[in-house]
Amino acid sequence: MVAASAAVWIAFSASAAADTFRPTRFDDPAAAKCKPSNCSLRGAVSAANGHKGKDKIELDGGTYELTLGETAPNDNRGGDLDIKGEVRIRGEGATATTVDANSGSRVMSLLKDAPKTIERLTVTGGDADVGGGILVASAQEDFETRKHTLRNLLILENSATVNGGGIHTGSHPLKISRTRIVGNFAVSGGGGVYMGSTPTAALADPPLSISATTVNNNQAGLGAGLYLDGADPGGAPHDPRADIVNSTFAYNVATVSGGGLASILGADLNAEHTTVAYNAADADNVGGGAGGGIYQSSDADFDIGNALVKENTVGTSGDGPQCAGEFLFDGVITPQGTPGLCVFLGGSHIQPETEPRIGGLADNGGPTPTIEIQADSLAIGWNESFCPATDQRGVSRPATDCDAGAYERP
Repeated sequence: MVAASAAVWIAFSASAAADTFRPTRFDDPAAAKCKPSNCSLRGAVSAANGHKGKDKIELDGGTYELTLGETAPNDNRGGDLDIKGEVRIRGEGATATTVDANSGSRVMSLLKDAPKTIERLTVTGGDADVGGGILVASAQEDFETRKHTLRNLLILENSATVNGGGIHTGSHPLKISRTRIVGNFAVSGGGGVYMGSTPTAALADPPLSISATTVNNNQAGLGAGLYLDGADPGGAPHDPRADIVNSTFAYNVATVSGGGLASILGADLNAEHTTVAYNAADADNVGGGAGGGIYQSSDADFDIGNALVKENTVGTSGDGPQCAGEFLFDGVITPQGTPGLCVFLGGSHIQPETEPRIGGLADNGGPTPTIEIQADSLAIGWNESFCPATDQRGVSRPATDCDAGAYERP
């Protein structure tokens, strides 16, 4: 189908200068090309891959269908979009522009070190062994590389037969912001986001950063919302590291452990002003899973500060509805349920709160849904000096004594 709008092609003289490509059709023809009057999304990606410069691909409102079967790996002739060059792919908004793989392949692979930005669109219908929605390939060399950026996206209903239903990432620096990661599924780990050990070291600190993002209603065996897996498959020497700020993990479901967040085997996870609520572990009620909200094991470093951890659950054979493992923790938490299952390390300030005193996940303003804290919550005016300038919605926070979690009550 051909887009109703006229084709737009802006070329900037020299071959090394940036080009802007605007697809004119929403289907996925074989031998895809990108001519000014006949350009598919796949053709635009191939054109940008073959062109030097900071290119742009501008998408109209509508659904861009990926229907070609996978061909040779990473040749962009079929299957997922193999994105190699320095490019920004921009839609008209996540409610307006969609890229749909129709369960035939992954949606996108971000390959090679040239920085890429994907923004203002929905990524859906992906199905792969790892990274059903988006696969971020490991950095090619051990040096500081510029970050890939995912922002103002909806990563919706993608699946993986192993890890990373929504997003699978490694050592290449990646920034996720103002994004919803919803309804994704992985058999093993990271229904929403998975980060594993890698053979190369990205010097960025940390390789993965998440801000103003909501991760909800994802499913996996381990770490249904986010899973940092330091298991070193194949002897990969570099542990995963991630920072989270002003973000919400809610209604994620793990059949084993770590409904909201999980970090194992040397991984390093730091979450500040994060809300983890209404998640579940041991959902299959067999095997004794743990940590409905947050889960740590085997020497992973897990620091969750100024946090709100509430109303998480485990199945009938599970333990530790709010948390299981060892944490540097300060914030407000529902009493853990099983004495000793949550070990809070020194230097923490913990306030147990027996009543929910939070709302459900809702549109409270800002780019992503949040969980409101009620006026009588102990999270109000949390006595802590570290306060980001704004909360997840972009609402200003006071310089000190701001609220725990991702939501600042006016």
